[in-house]
Amino acid sequence: MTGVGRTVGIGAGAVSAWAATSGAAVATGPLAGGALVEWAGWRAVFLVNVPIGTAVLALTAGRAVACPRGRRRIDWPAQLAAAAALALLTDALIAAGAQAWAHAAWSPAGFGASAVALGRLERRSQAPVLNRALLRSARVRAGLLAGAAVNFALTGGLFVLPLLLQERWHLGPLQTGLAFLPLTVPFAVNPPFTGRIVARVGTRAPILAGLALLTGGAAVLAGTVFAGGGYVWLAVGLLMTGFGVSYVLPALVAAVIGVAPEGTAGAVGGLLNAVRQVGATLGVVVMGAAVAVDTGWALMASAVVCAVAWRAFAQAGRVGATAPAARIEPGPAGPVLPTRSVLPARHGDGDTEADHGEPAGPADQGQPLW
Repeated sequence: MTGVGRTVGIGAGAVSAWAATSGAAVATGPLAGGALVEWAGWRAVFLVNVPIGTAVLALTAGRAVACPRGRRRIDWPAQLAAAAALALLTDALIAAGAQAWAHAAWSPAGFGASAVALGRLERRSQAPVLNRALLRSARVRAGLLAGAAVNFALTGGLFVLPLLLQERWHLGPLQTGLAFLPLTVPFAVNPPFTGRIVARVGTRAPILAGLALLTGGAAVLAGTVFAGGGYVWLAVGLLMTGFGVSYVLPALVAAVIGVAPEGTAGAVGGLLNAVRQVGATLGVVVMGAAVAVDTGWALMASAVVCAVAWRAFAQAGRVGATAPAARIEPGPAGPVLPTRSVLPARHGDGDTEADHGEPAGPADQGQPLW
């Protein structure tokens, strides 16, 4: 995964293989979970993770899985402050969603203190948690927003839709898992196709198409709930959502990791994952609270969030449309197509990234990413 962005053909293939593998697990999860709940009770859903986790540890313990060491040191105080801030923010959002106001009173205070400590540590750190060179780019910020929006829609939908299927349609756990197949099957079958699209035209088109599908899918789901429609329309909305996720995420991972300066792919990938998990938490809190009014409004909130992310990503692309095209350079898999850099070519003082001692990302070296 750290090689993503050296050439889009190789990187997109690696990311699509990763996405298809994880997508296959997502596709089987609702079915397996529904069967376990129906036949062995809800506790079995947690117990099944013990042998799976043991198998993963055994597979990764040897030398078959290796990760090259980087030269960049880890600022442990800043990392701990970032982890504390995210944990306390999550706790505050969950407490607010549950209307546990006494609990929610101290979590925001703890989050604020952790965020202030993180800001002070970041200003003095030689190895900051947040790469400021990346965050200067409107395109990268839009990519992070897109990642948060995808998880907002997906996780929030997975929270509210089973309630609809079981309470209003009276489906059992296994039937609910089967009903989710239009959502989950695209996760397993579509990422290789997304990888070929990324290798051919770059990441922008599949990300915008995926966000549009997520917006439309949530709107169809909301309309189905409001109109009291049948499962056919619900399946259409789920299918659109599934394809939307499977277009956005592989392309987004390739894009964000691909523009990372040398040696920071892990940090940038971690930032994307952190932002996505914050989006997932917000999705559960916001959509869960909206269910108290109507499930349709919860799904409409998802459509609005994805539409905002689509607009931000589209505008970020237009902002950089006047940048000069990068040169064509040969790569290990053949010529690399021309592209435009994601990172800003110059700082406000006129100096380049190299003048500030920050290595250029792969996009600055001629790789087609955005």
